[in-house]
Amino acid sequence: MSHVFVNKYQWNDQNANPISLTFTPGGAATGAILTIVTPGTTARTGGAPTIDGVAATAFDIRRVGVEQAVEGFYVCKAFDGSQFGFTVPNDGAVLCHIEIVMCDAGAGNASAFQSASGAADTGAGNGFSINVASAAVGDFLCARVGSGENAPASVTQTAGSPTKTLTYANDHGAYSSRGDYGISDGAGTETFTYVWSGDDGCGIAVCLKSVAAPTIVDLASVPATAASSGVDPSVVFGSAVADLANVPAESPAVAIDPGAVLGSISIDLMSGLN
Repeated sequence: MSHVFVNKYQWNDQNANPISLTFTPGGAATGAILTIVTPGTTARTGGAPTIDGVAATAFDIRRVGVEQAVEGFYVCKAFDGSQFGFTVPNDGAVLCHIEIVMCDAGAGNASAFQSASGAADTGAGNGFSINVASAAVGDFLCARVGSGENAPASVTQTAGSPTKTLTYANDHGAYSSRGDYGISDGAGTETFTYVWSGDDGCGIAVCLKSVAAPTIVDLASVPATAASSGVDPSVVFGSAVADLANVPAESPAVAIDPGAVLGSISIDLMSGLN
C-alpha cells in the first residue's frame, strides 16, 4: 500500500479569471495536490479550484510580509492517466504560480487525507521546518514554499530521511518558490526543512495516506429478482427455490417441499398471486 510519484507540472504567471488549464498525468493516479503561490498582499479570491470535475479541498494557506502567499489543495479520486482539465477561480486577477503533483496508491488502494501543516518566517529565522504526521510507511508527502529570497538555488531543503525530491525551484522576480515530495518511511512526524539567509518566507505541506479502495457494485448487472428483494434466495432456501416470475398465472398452487425447507409448514403460492 505504498504510494509512488506519478507526475508533476508548473504553470507560472497565470492571471486569468478563471484560470483554466489541462494536464496529462501519463499514468494511473489516486491523488492530485495543487499548490498556488501568489505575490504581494492581495489574496487570490473566488474559492477552491476544481480538478477533473471535483471541487478540491484546501489543506493549508500561509502568508508572510508583503511578498507572497502559498495555498494548498488536494483531490483524492481515481485518475486513469488521460488528460483532464482544472480551473482556479481568480476574481481579482492576481498573478498565480500553479503547481500540480500526482501520486498513486497502487492497485486496489485509494489515497486519503492524513495531515497537513504550514510555517512562516518573517526574516529573523532564516527558514523553518514544516511537520506532518504520517500514518504508515508509503504515505505521500508534498510541500511548497515561497521565499523573498529571489535566487531559487539559495532556498534549500535540508531534512534527511525520508529522501525529498525537488519538483521545481523558480525565480519569480522579487521572490522565488520551491516544491518537494517524498514517501514516508514510517508512522510519525515527517519533516521538510527549508533554509535561506536574511529574508522572509512561508510554506505548506500535506500527507496523503493509503486506504483500501471502496467496492463499487454495478446495480445494472444484478438480476431483477435479487435486486428487488435484496436477498439471495439460494442462500436462504438452499435448493428449494421457487421463482415467482416463472410461475404461470394459471398454474395450480405450488407447494415447497416442507420436509426440505419449512418442516411441517407448506406455502400456497397462489395466495401471493391474487
